[in-house]
Amino acid sequence: MHTTPTKHRGILSDFSDFVRRMGIRTTIGYLVELYIGWVIRGLPGPEGFLLRGWLYRLLMKHVASHPLIYPNCHIIFSHGISLGKRVAINVGSYLDGRGGIEIGDGSMIGPNCILSSCEHGFTSIEIPMYKQPVTLKKIVIQEDVWIGGNVCIKSGVTIGKGSIVGAGSVVTKDIPPYTIVAGVPAKPIRDRRTGEAFPRQ
Repeated sequence: MHTTPTKHRGILSDFSDFVRRMGIRTTIGYLVELYIGWVIRGLPGPEGFLLRGWLYRLLMKHVASHPLIYPNCHIIFSHGISLGKRVAINVGSYLDGRGGIEIGDGSMIGPNCILSSCEHGFTSIEIPMYKQPVTLKKIVIQEDVWIGGNVCIKSGVTIGKGSIVGAGSVVTKDIPPYTIVAGVPAKPIRDRRTGEAFPRQ
């Protein structure tokens, strides 16, 4: 009698759990974005921009106008992502929309950024972290924000209108409008409206 190897049973069980949690429609969308996204992710030139924009206009929650999604961006759970007008997402960035991501008009995401609206649970030391419940919290990036390269944005964060996040920063708290921040964790450096520097924290 043929039996499924234990390793394969584990993979099938994990996938069945995923389908139960996410639902059939979300699972189909996830598979579509994985496989079609893989095909067009690295395409250069105008055709790459057009195909990526077309795909994510179909899959995302809301897209106000054709987005500029550069090659090798990895976007998952795009059904939870909303983009305003003239949003640019640069090369190699990773977006996980499970908890929701909103990016406002004219905002720019630099290369190799991470926007993850989902975090692993770790409160119990008795249960492996991969088995603990995940936490979903929306990331909101308001209008005319510039996110520098290699920035990591934690779930639940709101970045105010007109703000700038310096390259390599880790954003763990909300950022007021028109504020320049940088560092690990990111801290206010300057107010764009007044040009005044913030006291060092």
